[in-house]
Amino acid sequence: TSIFLFIFSIFLSNSFWYKYFLVRPIFDISTLLKYSGKYSEAMKLFEKIVLEHTDSDFTEISQKELEFIHDNLNNEKLLTQYYKIQLEIVNEQTKSALNNLNQLIKDNPKCSFMDRLLFTKAEILISENNIESAIAIFIDIKVKYPESPLIDTIDEMLENLESKPEDSEEL
Repeated sequence: TSIFLFIFSIFLSNSFWYKYFLVRPIFDISTLLKYSGKYSEAMKLFEKIVLEHTDSDFTEISQKELEFIHDNLNNEKLLTQYYKIQLEIVNEQTKSALNNLNQLIKDNPKCSFMDRLLFTKAEILISENNIESAIAIFIDIKVKYPESPLIDTIDEMLENLESKPEDSEEL
C-alpha cells in the first residue's frame, strides 16, 4: 500500500490532476448550490477554494462568485431569477433565457447588478450571431457603468468582436 500512496501522491502533485480531483468537485458543488438558491452554503465552498487553493484555476472565478453573491444577498429574489436564467443558458434554452432576461431588466431598472444582466444579454445575442446588438450593449455598459468589474472582459470581447472579419459573400 505504501507504493500505491507514493504513486498516488505523485499523480496528485501534477497540477492538472490536483485541479480535477480536489478543486473541481468543490467548485462544481458550490455552483450547484448557487443555482439551487443555497447561497450561504455556496459562499462557504467558494471561500474554501479562495482560501485553501490559491493556485487553482478556479480561484479567481470563485472569488468573483463569492463577491457577487455576497454583494447581492440583500435582493435574493433577483439573484434567484438571475441564476435561473443562467441555468436556461447552460441548458441551451437561449430563447427562453433571453425572454426572461428582458423581462427581468424591464421590471428592475435599478437592479444593483444591471451591468451583469446586460452583459448576459449581450452574450446570448453573440450566441445567436447578433453581433451588432451585442456590441451596442457592451458599449452601453461601458458608458453607464464605468466602474463595473466586467469592463476588462467587455474590452476584450469588443476587441475580439470588432477584429473578426465580416461575413463575405465569397463563402
